[in-house]
Amino acid sequence: MGRPLFFITKITQKCDKVLDSITQMCYYIIVKRDRGSERRMEMKAQEIIDIMNENGYAYYGIRVDDNVIYQIGDYTANSRVWVDGEATEEELDGTSCVGFQYEDEIESALEIANSYFGNCVYVIAGNDMEYGEDSGEYVIKDAVVIAIVR
Repeated sequence: MGRPLFFITKITQKCDKVLDSITQMCYYIIVKRDRGSERRMEMKAQEIIDIMNENGYAYYGIRVDDNVIYQIGDYTANSRVWVDGEATEEELDGTSCVGFQYEDEIESALEIANSYFGNCVYVIAGNDMEYGEDSGEYVIKDAVVIAIVR
């Protein structure tokens, strides 16, 4: 009789450890990310305006990426089509970003981009685009990195 109780106790202890680990991961993802979001966009709108005036592209966007390292002047990879929160093998005809064309749209683009999660943030640009499925989304064809936000 004592043996089943022993196994139940051991299983309960393991479940408690797993739940503790999950709780810590969720805390890190939600709380730590939110605390960091106050500093996420380090580049100011005026700096982006200055860069826009130096470059003369037709379309601009804020690209948030996770661990994709670009340098100024690099062309960005085409984005993938996402279905139900999962990336597919199908590529878009350009790079997805929170887009803007005019100076008065930059603050809004920065605010929207701030809700995305990623370690790397870039200002990208190009002369051809199509609208994406998300609010404020541009898909810029042959996008080039013109600034590194962080």
